[in-house]
Amino acid sequence: MDQKCGRAMARLMRAVKAGAVLLFSVVAGCESLLTRPGLYGTVTVTAARRSGEPIAGAPLVLYTGQRPMGYGTTDSTGAYTFLDVPEGVYGVYATVPSGYARPEELYAVAPPSDVVQNLRVVGGATRTARFEFLKRGPGSIAVQVSEPGGVPVPDTRVLLFSPRGVVREANTDRDGRVMFGGVPFGNYGVFAERPLIYVDSGETTLPARDGLIIEAGSSEQALFTFEKCLGSITASVRDQFGVVVPGAGFLLYSGAGTLGEYPLTGDRLQISALRCGEYGIRVRLPRGFSATEGRGVTFVDGLRLRRGRALQASLTVRRIASATMRIRVVDQTDAPVSGVRTVLYTSDGIVRDARTDAAGQLVFTDILVDGEYGVRVVNPTGYVVEEGRGRTFEDGIRLRDGETRAYTFRFTRP
Repeated sequence: MDQKCGRAMARLMRAVKAGAVLLFSVVAGCESLLTRPGLYGTVTVTAARRSGEPIAGAPLVLYTGQRPMGYGTTDSTGAYTFLDVPEGVYGVYATVPSGYARPEELYAVAPPSDVVQNLRVVGGATRTARFEFLKRGPGSIAVQVSEPGGVPVPDTRVLLFSPRGVVREANTDRDGRVMFGGVPFGNYGVFAERPLIYVDSGETTLPARDGLIIEAGSSEQALFTFEKCLGSITASVRDQFGVVVPGAGFLLYSGAGTLGEYPLTGDRLQISALRCGEYGIRVRLPRGFSATEGRGVTFVDGLRLRRGRALQASLTVRRIASATMRIRVVDQTDAPVSGVRTVLYTSDGIVRDARTDAAGQLVFTDILVDGEYGVRVVNPTGYVVEEGRGRTFEDGIRLRDGETRAYTFRFTRP
């Protein structure tokens, strides 16, 4: 090493020991100690927060291999530039300023956040290194719970948690919002307890938004979108000939019990806007139909309703054979007698109770042919008749399927 180069290196070492900024131009003449002597580049370093706000006062060290090559400190713009850097491969180390923290304190970072390596400097070019640190201090977390169309979901329980557990709890307001203010520096998450009407099979009732990094003055958001879990069930009941059963009704039930009773007014029943879950449908048959108790006949269960699904329940029952009875009431001149009370009965009691029309007639339809009947007319005011079979009543009547049986009763007007 010549005398001039020795003096330059001595000045360099004194500057390094004193903490001064390294001026590579001091040793520009010591080409035997540098890679590609005479060719220099620039390294610009910036330090900032996640928001982009600059960080001033961050101490920096430029090095190559194990050797420090320069020192600096970021200014008010969060930047510092190393000038006249000889060609080669460099790294920059940044010391975290007071009041700040490395991101590693709150979440995983690779490589370390305070080191930038493998900066290949070439003559006449500028290389950059950027550091990002967190500022210690409190911030806030805003939570919004809405339906897909933006309709707010009020009164939803919201839990703020950290790695140590739940730290706060609140319910959303009428706008579906919760604001957690003054949240200390740290890594947080939020649970929102999904109301049951928004829960489909396999969905968690407590979805979370985590990785909410709180530093000084920061404002994080946690958005939840809950879609109502609704579907529909369509039910129909037909006889053995495929004909809709008029007058049938349905019971809708779940494990909690009966949820409602619905009449069949058309060829099918549709129950809409049902909450997701498991249901069953049971038919209530009108007179003239029968069924053997069983799944697919009198009920359908295990109807698991999912979001947006439309389930169908079809039941088949048996139409019982029936007949028709025509009653005619006249006087001794064959003139019709109207308003005569007429009762159709069995041994168990009255089956039908009606009065003759203006033509003195009455028709009983859909009489089941599964038993023995009787019919009686009540003597109207102003008429006389001797009590007896064939005069005021007929009994022991057995009907056949599809038969129309006619009876005439004659009264005498004095």
